[in-house]
Amino acid sequence: MQILIDNLENGYIINKPGHYIINGNISSAVPSIKITCGNVVLDGSNHSLIQTDSTKPNIDGIEIAENVDNVTIKNIVFNGISGSCIKCCGNNNNIVISKVKTTNCCYNPGHDIWRIVRGKLGFMAPKPFVISFDGLVRNVSIEDCIFAETGIYRSDQNMYQVASGVIFVHQGKNITVKECTIDGCVGINVSIPIILVDIDNLLIDDLFVTDVYSSGKVQDIFTFDVDGEIKGYQKANIISGVSANDFCDYLDNHHNAKYDVEPNDKPIEASHLKNVVPMADENMQLLIDEHKWREFRTMGRLVCHNSHQKSKTSSVYAKWVELFCEKVLDVKVKVEAGFANLYRDGSIELPLHRDQYKKWIFGLSFGGTRTLDFVPDNPNKEIVPYEMKSGDVVMFSNDVNNRYQHRMLPEYEKEGQRVNLTYFLEVLPGQDENKLLNNDIDYGKIPMLESIVS
Repeated sequence: MQILIDNLENGYIINKPGHYIINGNISSAVPSIKITCGNVVLDGSNHSLIQTDSTKPNIDGIEIAENVDNVTIKNIVFNGISGSCIKCCGNNNNIVISKVKTTNCCYNPGHDIWRIVRGKLGFMAPKPFVISFDGLVRNVSIEDCIFAETGIYRSDQNMYQVASGVIFVHQGKNITVKECTIDGCVGINVSIPIILVDIDNLLIDDLFVTDVYSSGKVQDIFTFDVDGEIKGYQKANIISGVSANDFCDYLDNHHNAKYDVEPNDKPIEASHLKNVVPMADENMQLLIDEHKWREFRTMGRLVCHNSHQKSKTSSVYAKWVELFCEKVLDVKVKVEAGFANLYRDGSIELPLHRDQYKKWIFGLSFGGTRTLDFVPDNPNKEIVPYEMKSGDVVMFSNDVNNRYQHRMLPEYEKEGQRVNLTYFLEVLPGQDENKLLNNDIDYGKIPMLESIVS
């Protein structure tokens, strides 16, 4: 039996087993759904639960009552929920959370905390989390979810008031978190993407975390008394519009970061090499097909983190980059990380940002032509544009990354898809990294892909 859920002003209660489908966006001051019975599938059909009154604290999106088992929640977008998006009240079994997206949630939680004491360890966890299990839970699967901008509510001048977090599990067995992205987790005191305490049989696989900041102590995944493994975990601090060094000032004072004025005579340490990537057009479709693309925030572009481990073709190009630097530029490097972007057409933008890998950045372009802008922090300096065509390469140092942000504005007249492969390079000891800026290269020395594959 399928039961449609319409937009109800005072929320909705599911008290009978069945397959429930959200029939449209639920937008109200209290857009809550309470599940008080087991054997329930709640399918959002990619509709949204939207909280319209941001002044109401601790409004939960979906609450699973205590002692309720066998619940699946999937294909739901949570927007502006001040409390937890999904909360289990305790002693819950067989909970599946799949293809859930959240943005701008957990921004007004009040001052409640969980107090966790294990042996000599005392720990206070912020409350709420985006997904929280407040008590014993067994057989939980959280898969293919995107949690964006937790703890941030951009229309509120008093944002960033408390700690922030995404997933909280206290006492559990058989917990799986797989193929998820945590994109933005910010709190004034502390930001913790995941807290896990007293877990028997844990698996975290293919988790990417970015933009974890606070004005106080910033922490990573917190685990205590956990039996299991965390593999494929990546963390990259990439934040749009403000550098990591100025982020604490940004949090404390609620205004845009201020930058020191740079000398006008310092050149941009970047290199644009044209038509050097072998078989760029021939391998374009392979790159599209092989990567597992995910949405990134609310933007139109698609991304694949750790791309050189997800795509065979991308892994070949990663080896090509190392060989190109050694044979053509006379600098030995090692690819430390890879990042792929897919732009469906010219309307898709790359917002102004800077990367925080603190490495040399080596970008390869495939497909449609787009303009990459380097925007200086010093407003007296000019924007430096590079027209990136298929087969082009751009390289720039971490110093450039610190003094310039980069972006791609929409170019609606540009047609065709574009793939960008970005590799972050570690320059090996004893090498002259200044040679990476050599634009006068010998095209005859460029290695061919066939030699790498063979």
